[in-house]
Amino acid sequence: MRLPRLRTGSRGTACATLLASSLLLPATASAEPEPLAPAGTGLSAPPAGVHTPGGGIWVADETRGVCRVVPGIQAALLDSDWSGAGAPRPCGGRESESGPPELGAHSGPKNAGGLVFDARTSNFYVSDRSSSGGAIWRLHLDAATGAIDRGAPLLYLEDRVERLTLGPPAVADAAPDVFFDTKSGGAIMRLADPAGVPEPPAEVADLARTDVFGWRPRTTRCTWPTAGVTRYPLGGAGETAPEPVAGFEGATVTARRARGRLYAGTSTPHLDDRVDVLALATGRVEGYEQGFAGITALGLDGDGGLLVADDAEWAIGAEGTIGEGRLWRFGLQPLDRPAVRILAGPAAVSAAGGASFSYAARDGATFECRLSAEAYAPCPGHGTGSQAYDALDEGRHVFSVRARDGVTGLAAKRAFVLDRTAPTVTSSRPRPEGRR
Repeated sequence: MRLPRLRTGSRGTACATLLASSLLLPATASAEPEPLAPAGTGLSAPPAGVHTPGGGIWVADETRGVCRVVPGIQAALLDSDWSGAGAPRPCGGRESESGPPELGAHSGPKNAGGLVFDARTSNFYVSDRSSSGGAIWRLHLDAATGAIDRGAPLLYLEDRVERLTLGPPAVADAAPDVFFDTKSGGAIMRLADPAGVPEPPAEVADLARTDVFGWRPRTTRCTWPTAGVTRYPLGGAGETAPEPVAGFEGATVTARRARGRLYAGTSTPHLDDRVDVLALATGRVEGYEQGFAGITALGLDGDGGLLVADDAEWAIGAEGTIGEGRLWRFGLQPLDRPAVRILAGPAAVSAAGGASFSYAARDGATFECRLSAEAYAPCPGHGTGSQAYDALDEGRHVFSVRARDGVTGLAAKRAFVLDRTAPTVTSSRPRPEGRR
């Protein structure tokens, strides 16, 4: 089969469904996280991933390729040569005669970006961001073995394919179509009938330059965040203009929509990132999880649990560092959890012997506090409260407080340093001239 080729323009980027891997264990998350892949397994800023029937978790990794995560052991790629059988092997690697697997020595995309899965056809679709020319790949999952048994490129392009997602098919009752964007192009493109023999892609929406976006399934809108979040029409009669989404202004985020919610994870150089959630029915935005470092992807498992991927090296722009990404799962949390604010606390650095804090949440909420690595324990207050600590050791401390009213909200925290040691001064007299 001859593969269609597409020439793209020179304007912006477009649409994606992003997944999961985390670098720092969130110290203030509201639920105990389940570690799926620790740092050092080989994941490097994975930009996308999916959950497949039977509990499989797959990520697209720019250096390792398309990887199936084996929880508790090591991120691994099954059947990287599409053989359909065999034991797990290092993610994206193919054994060479000279020794261990080489990075990128696999049969799939050279620089995997977006990754989606169509359960109806058991097909993965993967974008290739290779500088030598982008592509969209179709890989097939063998349900019996849980491994990829075959794969081939569907479409070659003269530009890097950044992200892609599944959306409503152009033909009723057909398998979903693939929507994608490119690095230099300025449009959302539709690849119709990706499970069969696709036609050349067609433009469905024009975009300004942005970084990432999240597709809203079974609708005609794309929700895309970069400096904030914007709902963008995909074209057609009666469509409205782009709509900014309140609550995400000024944040650089990665988004994922599911179950009437839009999750948005930040990636900032100061490495104090979080996931916020928008309830689409009410427009309410609230904190969902926090304590991350450079979120690169979000996703959901079959039970609605949140998968979070981050990589601190990616957030601060470090080069040449790989394998430090992590993948964690958090159980599905209720919405409308109580938020807490710290109203007053000690100076950032002081010579005091202790510290006191005041805090507030909504009416009727109670509080739990902790200092540094201690366990959370009930602390005074209903709606508002205060907590004091006496005879603290010198050094750095972190105060955390969270509110409860049937459900537990995210914690607010404040760091401070106690230094009661007076400085010492040493002086020296210069020797008189001519003396030794």
